[in-house]
Amino acid sequence: WLTYWYSQGSSREGLLFRLASQIRNSLDLDTILETAVNEIRSLLKIDRCQFVWYFHNPIQSSLTVTHESRLPELPSLLCEYPPKKSGPLAYRIKHLEALRVDEVMTQENLDEDTRSLMSEMGITSVLLLPLETRSGQLGAVVCSHSSGPRPWTDSEVELLHAVIDQVALSIHQAELYAQTHAAALAAQTQAQQ
Repeated sequence: WLTYWYSQGSSREGLLFRLASQIRNSLDLDTILETAVNEIRSLLKIDRCQFVWYFHNPIQSSLTVTHESRLPELPSLLCEYPPKKSGPLAYRIKHLEALRVDEVMTQENLDEDTRSLMSEMGITSVLLLPLETRSGQLGAVVCSHSSGPRPWTDSEVELLHAVIDQVALSIHQAELYAQTHAAALAAQTQAQQ
């Protein structure tokens, strides 16, 4: 595995090692996700990289973009997207299905709802890779371009899968740390009482 990454160039190898190192140095979920989107956008030289959480409840599911790295001239897309707009993307994340679109307007196997949403957001090319944490939470890293078609290479997709595995593991570690910290605070409070 390491031989493959060494052969793919130092920038990709560097991303994985930087991410792993920075994430290990932080058990803060916001820091982990902010680091991931910034590093991915920088490495792939793309217009935007986002982290999206999938929230499901009996009434409706929604997608919330919580972290974003973008070119300064692009508008922020940080917000919660209602099911009416995000249905097809939420379905993909729920079923852990990737979405790889080199050109939104000409992609043949792209449903109209997704095409319309991407167009409305000014996205011309998108790569969505879902993840599931050990606690069962669902999310995705979304890479996009707004300045025309952008072919996604197989090596980029493989790299992002490796990054997503690292992010999922780091989220799990952050969750464990938060649980341990909360339990310690509760024990301390009880002892003081």
